[in-house]
Amino acid sequence: MMLQYKRIKNKHRNSILFFRLGDFYEMFEQDAFEVSKLLDITLTRRNGVPMCGIPYHAAANYITRLLKAGRKIAICEQTQLPADGKGIATREVIEVITPGTAVEEGLLDKNTNNYLAAIGRLNEFISFAYIDLSTGEFLATRIKYMDRASGLRKEFFRLSPREILIQETLLKDDKDICALIQEREGLVINRYPDWNFDLDLNRRLLEKQLKVVNLKGFGLEGDAPEILSAGVILDYINDTSRRLLSHIRNLTIYSENTFVGLDETSQKNLELVQNLQDRSRRHTLLEVLDQSRTSMGSRRVKRVILHPLKNREQIEKRLYIVDFFYHHQILLSQVRERFKNFFDLERLISRVAMEKAHAKDLLAIKSSLAVILSLEEMLKSYPDLGQEAARLTKYKKEIEELKGLLEESILEEPSLLLSEGNLIKRGYNTDLDRLHILRKNARSILEEYLNREREESGISSLKLKYNRILGYFLEVTKANLNLIPDHFIRRQTLVNGERFTTDILTEKEIEINNASEKIVELERELFLKIRSGVGEATGIILDLCEVIADLDVLQSFAFTATLHGYIRPKI
Repeated sequence: MMLQYKRIKNKHRNSILFFRLGDFYEMFEQDAFEVSKLLDITLTRRNGVPMCGIPYHAAANYITRLLKAGRKIAICEQTQLPADGKGIATREVIEVITPGTAVEEGLLDKNTNNYLAAIGRLNEFISFAYIDLSTGEFLATRIKYMDRASGLRKEFFRLSPREILIQETLLKDDKDICALIQEREGLVINRYPDWNFDLDLNRRLLEKQLKVVNLKGFGLEGDAPEILSAGVILDYINDTSRRLLSHIRNLTIYSENTFVGLDETSQKNLELVQNLQDRSRRHTLLEVLDQSRTSMGSRRVKRVILHPLKNREQIEKRLYIVDFFYHHQILLSQVRERFKNFFDLERLISRVAMEKAHAKDLLAIKSSLAVILSLEEMLKSYPDLGQEAARLTKYKKEIEELKGLLEESILEEPSLLLSEGNLIKRGYNTDLDRLHILRKNARSILEEYLNREREESGISSLKLKYNRILGYFLEVTKANLNLIPDHFIRRQTLVNGERFTTDILTEKEIEINNASEKIVELERELFLKIRSGVGEATGIILDLCEVIADLDVLQSFAFTATLHGYIRPKI
């Protein structure tokens, strides 16, 4: 087993290896020393090998602490157990969790984006891209090489990425970039070989992910610098997550002219999202303006503050809706009340797309879809909000169908694990209902069968018995042996009679004995099919998330204006 461990560990030297042993994740040797100190858990030894372990069902809490400490975790699972119980299980790493690629709810701050960034160089430009894997937000830009220090400093301060991928020669040879990155506290740095920053390779990665023949639709010509860093990000995520990335369906290209440029000094001294004392959001513009009701809205408010608009038409459009909510306080209160039952749909659908969502995630999606339908009904009665209502109405049929599927299929109090059953409602699947009835009414089903055999054979004294050797069997006395039907199969001869089985009895016995196991397996299959169906609507739901986040920001500004007596500015 240790040879197996070392073989896998050699492929993941920069990660702490969570090595699955039964109900525990074990760490050995240097990993054990490090984790025992970081997590304050007992270090033990076996055959002289240092080791420590954590229960697999409680892993999320420990992973969160390790991510905050800037560590990567390679999850190594038992993929196949030995058939005869001898030898060792087959194990492989199914995922590498890093600070910049975490998507699980317990690993993230709900009001803050979790960014992974990448930096490379192409001729006279720095290529810079970043992504929030938990939401699918994916952006890229270029910075003139002569302005690299100020440009990157501005981006770093605005985004606060958790992890960065950087071209190795830049980190090695460029003192300005090296100093800039090393001063970022808590930033996980990944050196990436120069050959990974190949223009053709990364162009193909982007075209495949975005499902396009070329990147012109995203504003990228053949030699656009942005292609380098954006492609490297995709390559890294594919290598670590090893899951579908269908929620990453767009790449936004931006430049200095898109928004008002805010350098690090301005962001700091204006205390936009962090104060100068303890770098928290207390006494900042963000704290004043963020009266949002959803996590998506809160993240969007922060983005709006750090990306001031320069387009007058867009500014006036935003102000118009804020002003409308401000002058319709009943509507504002109703919208805020609806948002109370809205979950983080952006991150929920991303987990669905990556095949990580559990049953309670699907219930949260159902609840959020109900809120969207309610908002659509409410907003369409206000002509001034017609455009926002139309963005919701566009997908009304799909939302209703998806909500209906989840309502009729997922239990209200489901298990979080696929290995326990307790996921699917009665009435959703006839085969599953039959198995539940079988498990619950096994005795009455056998009695019903016995009565049918008595009636058809004419053997009124026919008995149904059970023992550990034969299982269920039919017992016939000697006096009635002449009445035995042709479909009876002899199992055992006794002094006073004989014991028989039938194909139907054998089938029912197998069904009864396997009912619980089959219920778990069938519920798992049904759940995965339902989750896959939800995943097919990823694009639609992400479009709706944009609408909801925008609405939450605008109602937040209107509520703030109400609290503080703000008026609409003239541009």
